[in-house]
Amino acid sequence: MTPDPEPRDLANRSGTASHGDGAVPGSGLRPGAGPGRRGVSPAHRRARRVALQRLAATTIVACVAFALVALSLSGAFVVSHADEGRPRITLPRSRAIASGLPASDGSPVASPNTAVLVPPPGAAGAPAAPGQPDPSIAPPAAGTSVTWVTVVDDNFGRLDTIPSHWTLYNGPYHSGKENCAEPSHDVVSGGVLHLLLSHEASGPCGAGWYSGGLALMSLGSVDQQVTVRFRILDQGASGHHIIPMRWPDATGAAYAEQDYCESDSLDACSSFLHYGTGLEQVYHTYHVDLSQWHTFRFQRIGNTITAWVDDMTHPAWTYQGTATTLPPVPAHVVLQQECHPQGCPSGTTGLEDIQIAWITVQTAG
Repeated sequence: MTPDPEPRDLANRSGTASHGDGAVPGSGLRPGAGPGRRGVSPAHRRARRVALQRLAATTIVACVAFALVALSLSGAFVVSHADEGRPRITLPRSRAIASGLPASDGSPVASPNTAVLVPPPGAAGAPAAPGQPDPSIAPPAAGTSVTWVTVVDDNFGRLDTIPSHWTLYNGPYHSGKENCAEPSHDVVSGGVLHLLLSHEASGPCGAGWYSGGLALMSLGSVDQQVTVRFRILDQGASGHHIIPMRWPDATGAAYAEQDYCESDSLDACSSFLHYGTGLEQVYHTYHVDLSQWHTFRFQRIGNTITAWVDDMTHPAWTYQGTATTLPPVPAHVVLQQECHPQGCPSGTTGLEDIQIAWITVQTAG
C-alpha cells in the first residue's frame, strides 16, 4: 500500500472526550450521554423516531409507485444478481489492530462475524485497489464562496491505519441501553475505513452488539465544510448511522447538533438540524441508495447550510437559518454508528459495514 505522503503518527487512539464534566475515564464519553447526542431526552428520541418512521413510509410508497410504472413500461421484472460471485475479505478483529499495530504476520485476524462482501475490481461501486487512486471518487474542489483551509484530508486508499487526529469511541453511548462502541470496530482495510456493527461475546459492555464510532475532537469550527464518500453494506444486520454529524465543542453550549446524513435504512437519509432544547429541528431528506458509493458535501457558512450529493455543481438542499436555528458555536465532526432506536438485532450473527473511502474537513480561513 502506498505510504501516506505526509509523515504522521498513524496510531489509533481512544482518548477521553472533552464534551463535559463527569467524563468516563478512557471512554471518551460522559455519563448519561452518547458520543453524538449527549443528554438527549426520551422526548427528543421519540420526535426523531417519528420523523424517521414518516420518512420510511413515504419512501415505501414512492418505491411501490416507481415499481408499478416500471412494470407497466417493460412488462417484466428485472432481477439483479449483483451479489453473486463477489469475493469475500475478512477484516482485522485483534486488539493489535485496535491499537494501530498490524497483526504479527501482517495479515488481518478474522473473527466469525467480520466477513464483508466486496465487489470485484472494476465493478460498479468497487473502491480503488489499495494504494491506487480512483479518479471517479477523487475529492472535488472546494467551494469558492470563502477561502477554505483543509484540516483533514484522509484518503484511506493510501492509509493502513486510522490517523491520530481521530478519537475512537470506547464504551457505552447512552443513547440506548444496548449501544456500546469498541475501538476495534473501526478498521482500515481494503482501501477503506470500516465502521462495523457486530456481536461480541465479551467487551467493555459485556456480551452484546458493538459498533464503530470516531470524532475529530480538537478540530471544531463554526463555519466548516465536510466532504465524505461512503456506502453502507448490510450483511444480515442493520443499525442507525449518522455520517457525518457535527457536535458542539463546549460544555453548556447552545444545543446545536447537526446530523447531516442520518438514517435507519439504506434507501434514504436526512439532515436534522437540532436547536433550542433539542426537540426543535429542521430536516430535509435525500432519496439515495446508501448501499452504493455516494459523495456527500455539507457546508456551513454563517446561518446557511448547503448540501450536495454526488453533483458538486448543483446543491441538493440549501437552508437559510438564523442564529437560533444555527447557533454560532464551534462544532466538530463525528462519524457515528449504533443500534436502531428500537434496539439491537435480536440474534448474534450478521454485520453492518459502513465503508468510508475518504473524508476531507475544511474550515473557513
